[in-house]
Amino acid sequence: MAFNRWEKRTLEKIVEVFFPPGVGDRLKRDLIEAGTVERLDYMISRYPLQARLLFHIVIWVTYWAPIFLFVSILPFNFLNWEKRKKAMEKMFYSRIYYVRQFANLLKLVAAISFFADEEARREVGIPGIDDPIYSKYMGG
Repeated sequence: MAFNRWEKRTLEKIVEVFFPPGVGDRLKRDLIEAGTVERLDYMISRYPLQARLLFHIVIWVTYWAPIFLFVSILPFNFLNWEKRKKAMEKMFYSRIYYVRQFANLLKLVAAISFFADEEARREVGIPGIDDPIYSKYMGG
């Protein structure tokens, strides 16, 4: 159960929300061009069916969230960065437990996707796994 084009576009817009305009533009572009969504698609394709279905539901809920949270009359993909950010913030503070958890799942997936990229870790100052700082934990 792979993502269709519409879901991939929505995921790209979700990834963009976690980067303010002008901050990390090169890194954001590189992550999207480097196939972050395709990597995520592959990763999720290996999950059990229930987890895959849940992630598809999360994408649908996020897509329609701006309308149901009274942010805009347009769905998520058609909003500018500010309104997408506002919609995500409303999801984080929703009174509905599942909506909050969906937003947290998206944040977790975005963080995993971001820090899976070696160049992204280097840019923010996180050492690579072969760094000597980890040798005491790796039995070296």
